[in-house]
Amino acid sequence: GRMGTSHGVLYVGVTSDEMLRGKTRAGMIASYDDRAAAALAFLRATRPPRDALDVRVGPLRANEPPLAATTERMDALVVSGETTEGGEALNAARRERGFAPVTLIA
Repeated sequence: GRMGTSHGVLYVGVTSDEMLRGKTRAGMIASYDDRAAAALAFLRATRPPRDALDVRVGPLRANEPPLAATTERMDALVVSGETTEGGEALNAARRERGFAPVTLIA
């Protein structure tokens, strides 16, 4: 492809409202719909205008495996200090399904 042009899909997992209920100061956190819309707006505002990247935002739920654990065609997962352990568990789940692990980007 041309320089500056991406092709593919970027999946963005946003913590669902039900996963936040037990968190300290949960009442101070915006709703899932507001956070998902803000994430999408940020990505649209910051990527190059000719970027062919397809951005898909969806919820992360407590009793469901994340999409990256059940979708083979994923290459990387961005993690934070508090989610690195979850990323490692996700790679274990991928290996159990016969999928290659994703690269964890901290």
